[in-house]
Amino acid sequence: MLGCSSDDGPDAPCLDADDCAVPCSAFCGDAEVLLAACLAEQCECTCGEVPPPSGDCTEDAFESIQVNVERTDSFDVPSSCPVVTETLLRQDSTISVTNTSTTRGIRLAATLIRVSDQQNLPNGCEEDRLPEQTVEECIESRAAGCEGPLFGTSATAGLVLLPGETTDLVPYVCENQSIFLPPDSGGTCGDALLENVDENWIIQAVYCEPGQSPATFCADVAQTQIRLGEASPSFGSVETDGCM
Repeated sequence: MLGCSSDDGPDAPCLDADDCAVPCSAFCGDAEVLLAACLAEQCECTCGEVPPPSGDCTEDAFESIQVNVERTDSFDVPSSCPVVTETLLRQDSTISVTNTSTTRGIRLAATLIRVSDQQNLPNGCEEDRLPEQTVEECIESRAAGCEGPLFGTSATAGLVLLPGETTDLVPYVCENQSIFLPPDSGGTCGDALLENVDENWIIQAVYCEPGQSPATFCADVAQTQIRLGEASPSFGSVETDGCM
């Protein structure tokens, strides 16, 4: 039992059971509050047990995604074509995601893709997989989509990110410069170009609570994020832009 008081103080007579409702609601959060008794001139209440939710998680939680990108280390390495640039930059970062909802959990799907300013890089298992792999084997082997790395030990309810909770930090290379030789060039530095390759994240989410199933959502993103390297058109998305 949790002791709680009326507005007149902890020792005031319990003239109305409703006096207990506000303080007990504040203590119990969103759980149902049951007014239990009025003993020794003090209101007492107990938090009622709410059955866990069931069913599939399908409601878009795009508005509750906050992406946190922090730059960490940067490196300059000598260029193989000084006529293009004398040094090449690599910028490392970390990424995490915060659930900004104050009342609802979310389930994330996150996939890393590469974007170049000089060429179309393959992303997704349709194009970017090992030669001996099928698309299905590639999907099963990749930590992406609903089985992405943006969870870890910070997610206290399995893979559900609770209200206000933030995922573990995940390191990645947000920008990496290299020397690009176009396929139809002569292969010399005179034909070379500076290439900037960004690693970008696609992040999508649905509202989900422990005990609920995101099966429909996860199947959807697995077929788009992981298979095609694109955001699922069925849900809103947040996409990072290089080191931002």
